[in-house]
Amino acid sequence: MTLPRFVTLLSATSLGVIALNSVFYLLPYTIKNYMGVAWWSLFAFVLLSFGLYFLSKQAALSKNKALFNGIIMASVFFKMFIAVIVLVIYKKVYQPQDKNFLIPFFLTYFVFMVFETYFMIKLAKIKTEE
Repeated sequence: MTLPRFVTLLSATSLGVIALNSVFYLLPYTIKNYMGVAWWSLFAFVLLSFGLYFLSKQAALSKNKALFNGIIMASVFFKMFIAVIVLVIYKKVYQPQDKNFLIPFFLTYFVFMVFETYFMIKLAKIKTEE
């Protein structure tokens, strides 16, 4: 996967998340009160995706076959760590009254999980074509 293709897919994914999160503004529930966490998480996952792309691309081109798998494992743990950090900071700063703030966060988390899986599979094909 080339960088322009990655940026195009990342942009489309981000716009999709923005569109899905915008639906929450139309709902009568209290979820729309917690859209700050959606924007925080979108920003965090876009940055993580960029970093993961560059690391994975280098690993896919590397002669070390275990490096790519190691990056996948490390990215899963790092993403979970960042997720906890974002949620803890959000909870301390905004002090939400209920747990509904988790809904927009996990929507973003799962969409980016699918996106990252897709582009990692594409990058893994570079490794297998050698």
